[in-house]
Amino acid sequence: MPQEFMRVTVVLKFPVDPDLYPESKTPADRAEVERENFRDPKILAETAEQFGVESVSVGTFIIE
Repeated sequence: MPQEFMRVTVVLKFPVDPDLYPESKTPADRAEVERENFRDPKILAETAEQFGVESVSVGTFIIE
């Protein structure tokens, strides 16, 4: 029996202070740091609460 799943994409936009990323030399490096940080739901929620959510898109899809 197929299962229905939902994919939610949330866009956060926040200013970057390069000084907070002393080991990161490029924007891509800093983005990778945040990608790892956002694996922690608490950090993700705190960032969304502090800076707001720019957009949310929701789609459903079925996996068989």
